Amino acid sequence: MASKEQDDQSQSDVAHDHESQTTPKQGGWITFPFIIGNVFGMSLIFSGTMGNFIVYLIKHYNFKSIDAAQLFNIINGSSSFSPLLGAIISDSFFGCLPVITFSTVASLFSMILLTLTAGIKAFRPTNSHTAASSGQLALLYTALALLVVGTGGSRFNTMTMGADQLSNVDDQNIFFNWYFIVFYMAGVIGNTVITYIEDSISWELGYGICSAVNALVVLFMLLGVKYYRRPGMKENPFTAIVRVIVAGIRKRKLTLPAETETVTYYHRPSEKADQPPSQTFRRDYCYLGFFLKYH
Repeated sequence: MASKEQDDQSQSDVAHDHESQTTPKQGGWITFPFIIGNVFGMSLIFSGTMGNFIVYLIKHYNFKSIDAAQLFNIINGSSSFSPLLGAIISDSFFGCLPVITFSTVASLFSMILLTLTAGIKAFRPTNSHTAASSGQLALLYTALALLVVGTGGSRFNTMTMGADQLSNVDDQNIFFNWYFIVFYMAGVIGNTVITYIEDSISWELGYGICSAVNALVVLFMLLGVKYYRRPGMKENPFTAIVRVIVAGIRKRKLTLPAETETVTYYHRPSEKADQPPSQTFRRDYCYLGFFLKYH
């Protein structure tokens, strides 16, 4: 009887070992080339596109200097804020991988449109004295909007996704170091090499290189899909803040309980439940606790 149980256990162990060998392990450093390639490519694309974009607007779209600088600042500001929205959407709804994939594809369409504006004369003013038409401006603004979407969905989410692939804190720290090294190195290359090509050779070639890099970014992300670890969804902290604000607005007309009524207070573990909170605790948290209590 014991021999039979040992044989069954041995067969079970062999089956488990075979399954572990045939099932690819997700996560780990195998995902590093795919993710860091995304970081390098997206940073190169944005810096190479926006490095001297004011010059492009003035030379090819006949923008006035002040108007070109204003549009440039709008795009830069939007690209600094959009990663926050991308992180919220990723954490609250879809996860990192779908958002990053969508954003890199949006960025690819952006670069294709910008390359077309540089290479096809019909997509920009015909001479240096004619203002851009509404259709030409619509095409340009669409490309810029897609560029902002590409930056917003990839910048913070790529960092988060890379950290999720590594279980060890030391490995995560190493990844963060490489993330910033590659991010800024690509930015330097974009602001020097790509900018030089745009100014000295042709804008079409410069934007075409960015389009090719963007296509490789999309390909790299898709090639690594089977290796990525995808942790479960996490509640975004902004969601809790919004709930507090909504609860406060909805319950703004409620009156506080009278002193004679029995009140259940929110406390630290060290305070008694039948006594009012301390002055410091009351000042910092009483309204928050009241809103949450009646929400």
